[in-house]
Amino acid sequence: IQSNVTAFTVTGTLWYKQNGIGGAGHIWTGTPSGSAVNTLIVVEITGGLTSGILDQSAAANDDLATPFTSNVTGATTQANELVLAFEYDNRSSGAITWGNGYTSLVDLSNTAGVTAAAALLNVTSTGTQQSSFTAAGVTEAVTWIATFKEAAGVGGTPIMGRSIWMTA
Repeated sequence: IQSNVTAFTVTGTLWYKQNGIGGAGHIWTGTPSGSAVNTLIVVEITGGLTSGILDQSAAANDDLATPFTSNVTGATTQANELVLAFEYDNRSSGAITWGNGYTSLVDLSNTAGVTAAAALLNVTSTGTQQSSFTAAGVTEAVTWIATFKEAAGVGGTPIMGRSIWMTA
């Protein structure tokens, strides 16, 4: 979805895999370069389209002031969608507080002083989307946001995300 963004010597990228096989037996493989600290947040979406699931996304935002916000997406093309927000920042401890109705999926700290988090929002009407959060001690954060379409016939049940993470 996004190309690499580098801030405070950290590089982040947002990717998605459409129509992957779900379930508990996922295996994720990555090959880090050098002696970097690597963090991976994976969100499994159920109830989404199997083709054309990605609707809107906004370019990553390198923000230097609280509340830290994503860029604004284009208007969603259908009413029922899942909005996912991701961020990494320069705090060494403590949790972030998501705004704009977002629910935290994962908030990940590590001893390297770089943290990452993800949150979701189920929307039931079309419109533009933007995430925001606050956190003590944060002076810089990079955020991404994307919307994903619900499949027809789900019956208005919001699609949900499930997250897993790994730091190595």
